[in-house]
Amino acid sequence: MAYIVETNFLNVKEVSVFLKLSVLTVYKHIAEKKIKAIRFGGRYLIDKSSLQKFVKKGKNKSSTFFLGSVDPRVKMDKSAG
Repeated sequence: MAYIVETNFLNVKEVSVFLKLSVLTVYKHIAEKKIKAIRFGGRYLIDKSSLQKFVKKGKNKSSTFFLGSVDPRVKMDKSAG
């Protein structure tokens, strides 16, 4: 018989998959206290509500964040490609 246990916590790997970031980047955000995490049994666990706050905060900043060639501050190398 299989039991399904529902939890409000994610591990670092699950967070990295959800955010599409590397595991090392997630650890960096934890170290910089950008993502709140608790240490349990030698590993970090991130509360889902804490992760939602991190994502919302990132969305607020993303309105002023540009990527790739859309960023007017980035000069594209025309010889490439």
